[in-house]
Amino acid sequence: MSAAEIDALRKRFTPDFRERLDDGELEALAYLLKNPDESMRFVTADGPAIQAVAMLDRDCRVMSLAEVMDRCGYTKPLPHQFSRDFVKRHVGEGSVRRIQGRGLTGR
Repeated sequence: MSAAEIDALRKRFTPDFRERLDDGELEALAYLLKNPDESMRFVTADGPAIQAVAMLDRDCRVMSLAEVMDRCGYTKPLPHQFSRDFVKRHVGEGSVRRIQGRGLTGR
């Protein structure tokens, strides 16, 4: 992933939303968008990053850490930010932002 590709993605978001995105999460998101492999998933506990995925209409590729751990047989409870509900809430917020045009520059 080049710095130019990450910068181009960053510019797709308005300055107020852009400042909420962590550089590492933005790089992972750029990689996800560049690679059309439908089996790849975006796993994070970062609310703005989850919203960004939904804003770019890729929310079907977001998965909570709890879901990953369930698939591995780990059944102990995790903190809320790793839950399906946390991901679902932020996907919803990002979807509303996409529909309302909030947070995206239109590029």
